[in-house]
Amino acid sequence: MLDLNVGCPVQADDIALISPTFSGMQCMIDICYNYSVKWKFEFSPSKSQVLIFSKRTETYRDLKLNTDIIPVCNSVKHVGIILDARFNSTERTLAACRTIRSVCMSIIRMGVHPSLLNPITCSKIIVQLCYSKGLYGCELWNNLTKHELLLLERTHRYICKYVQGLPRLTRTDKCTSLLGWIPIESIININKLLFFGRLCNMPFKYLLDSDNDFEYFKLIHNSIEPYRAWTILRQYPSLNFQAKFVISLCVLVWTSEPNAELLLCHKCCFSMTTQLCTF
Repeated sequence: MLDLNVGCPVQADDIALISPTFSGMQCMIDICYNYSVKWKFEFSPSKSQVLIFSKRTETYRDLKLNTDIIPVCNSVKHVGIILDARFNSTERTLAACRTIRSVCMSIIRMGVHPSLLNPITCSKIIVQLCYSKGLYGCELWNNLTKHELLLLERTHRYICKYVQGLPRLTRTDKCTSLLGWIPIESIININKLLFFGRLCNMPFKYLLDSDNDFEYFKLIHNSIEPYRAWTILRQYPSLNFQAKFVISLCVLVWTSEPNAELLLCHKCCFSMTTQLCTF
């Protein structure tokens, strides 16, 4: 990814090795084993697991840690996220439903109950604690089936009624409107958009270097110079506040050619080819 090798992501004392070939995977395992021998610690083959991500039945060769064979499994939890070798997300969805229910029950038994607190206050506590844990990693969820969405929505409705102390047969639209809750599918989509927004706010050079499809954007970007206020700010750092104020009014994009016309205003997205921006 960019200029980094992400074939072996590490989290605390957990190591995940990723390779498209068995020979490459065995080579990476041997490197880890030789490193452990050098620094006098041991890996546990029984706690290690192999996942073969494929929708088809693949021929498998044993992967070994020294002389011990590493067992193959169908799913494993890594960094709190369940990974399935056949790309089946039903187990992950059921685990999320169970987590939301169990955390909600635990919090209510601790005293966060509608008979003691305002239901709106109670719902805010439940949302911040239950859904942040139950929907952990939902930014990477994709291709949820209708059955999985139904399971999540049933759990969402149950929690909404339980928080208010209402019977289970109460109309769902009335319960959710009292608390201002939105469907759980919308909550997942909001988390995805926030994650996408953080990716878009990465430094511009990283976004351009990440894919060959951005070659045309590279050509455009090379012909554009930064706003003149930034150039002046480099010479006079004390004018930081004034420069930001000017740029917040209208960020004009100039070409590198001295007599060229303006291209675009980032602030209002108004074409600058024939007229000046009114901001």
